[in-house]
Amino acid sequence: MDDEERARRFGAALDAAWEAWRSEAHYTWKRYKQMVRTYGAVGTVKRQVVKAGVSPGFRTLHKADRLDLTMEALVLRPDFAPLFSPEEQAAARKRLWDHGWSLDDRRT
Repeated sequence: MDDEERARRFGAALDAAWEAWRSEAHYTWKRYKQMVRTYGAVGTVKRQVVKAGVSPGFRTLHKADRLDLTMEALVLRPDFAPLFSPEEQAAARKRLWDHGWSLDDRRT
């Protein structure tokens, strides 16, 4: 799969995660659509996973025991990891690890 197709599939997976955030964790990231229009799905996630601190959405998903739906978990999926730098993957892994999640917890 080439990077363009991988990015398209990532965008679809991120949209599905966004819908799950709303339906399963009752969390709505109000700027999601705007950011994806501006930066694209990959660009949006690249910006978010390296930010210091924990986002309200991450906290909400953690409380709902759904860290598998986080952007960080998507970054670490083997089919999407090539879209992200080693530093971005490390930041995603650390945030998840710091909150008690491991790759064994993946539901996808």
